[in-house]
Amino acid sequence: MPAARFLIFCLLVIFVDQTDSSAGESNLTFNRINFKLGDKKDNNRTWGQNVSSGIINVYYASLDSKEYELDLIRVRATLTDGSSSFRSGLLQVTASNGRDSVALTVPQLYKNSDQWLNSAVRIMCPILGEDINKPNDATDGNPVLAVSVMTTSIAKVHYDLYVDIYDRAQFFVRLPTKSKEEALSVTRNDKVAYNDPLAYRIDLRGYEIQQQPLKISVISDDDICAVLAVQNFSCPLCQTAFDAIQTSLHLTFTRHAMLTIDPSTMLSNFTILFFVYPDDSPCGFHTTRNAIEKKKILVKFESERPKSYSWPILAFCSLFGAFYLVYFLETIVAKIRPMLKHQSPNVLSVRYHDDDGAEQISSQQIPPFLVNAEEARCADQQPSSTISKTELLLQLSSEVNLFGLL
Repeated sequence: MPAARFLIFCLLVIFVDQTDSSAGESNLTFNRINFKLGDKKDNNRTWGQNVSSGIINVYYASLDSKEYELDLIRVRATLTDGSSSFRSGLLQVTASNGRDSVALTVPQLYKNSDQWLNSAVRIMCPILGEDINKPNDATDGNPVLAVSVMTTSIAKVHYDLYVDIYDRAQFFVRLPTKSKEEALSVTRNDKVAYNDPLAYRIDLRGYEIQQQPLKISVISDDDICAVLAVQNFSCPLCQTAFDAIQTSLHLTFTRHAMLTIDPSTMLSNFTILFFVYPDDSPCGFHTTRNAIEKKKILVKFESERPKSYSWPILAFCSLFGAFYLVYFLETIVAKIRPMLKHQSPNVLSVRYHDDDGAEQISSQQIPPFLVNAEEARCADQQPSSTISKTELLLQLSSEVNLFGLL
């Protein structure tokens, strides 16, 4: 009996151990898909697959090239069947590039259960040059973009996964460093949709006229209901219009928007984001468009030319000088006019030089009897002509000694 009991005990231990081992083993299946983000002309990577409970699809790519530096990465998932009507959060997607990580779920509930959105998108902060190892570095590890897709649904869920790059030539906006002759202006022509948000990183390093406000203007020829958000930091990024309204300086706009930013209050690198609502109803439009419809926008970053006060100052000085000159001339005329008006016609002024060579002026009243006598003599000699009083006085001065005037 003791031997039988011992044998039964051993069998029980083996059975329990096998049961625990079976319970401890994971039933998850990992499907690893390696891909390469390469050619910028074809930077969109799309996979149409399915997933069910217990299966995790993992997509990964090595970011071992400077080619990916400062490239914005967008990850979008779209359900391709009617399973979105079951419940929210049917498909879960997570992505990471070592610098940033994002997560999304689809379908998403919109408008208080009135509408389900079968697609969602997230944008990731780009990797920097310091994240990529040099060939002679001690470690040869490089950042990896990894995207995992899973679901809790027993039935297969069909989806499309998009991983695309928003090239740094569009994403990274470097303002000109010098502008003394003309205004700064950087323009971007882009398309934006609910599934394709936009982001721009503004680089203020070397921006020499930081005292001038930076104007951001947006123009769209389409009916659009969007949010312009300003993040005074680089990472993490806002992911939806609702997040931007709650956490960032923002502006809701339709066809036109303008926002002025004081660069002195911003970091050397800050981010501008654009989010479009699934439809235009938040802006008061009656629309029938779908959530994935793209809208064209023109974005302009500009700063006015540094203000010069030379011309205003010159104009003010010229105007002030003109008024002063007119006033000075009027004052002189006002002082001379009474002297000319009240000057006696029988006064003779003589200009001469004294013994020292200095010029002197002497004035003397001419006796009336001399004036009358000279007038009578002139009248007898020239009855048909008239003589001015000035000429008369000159004749008197030449003929008469003027009682010792000279």
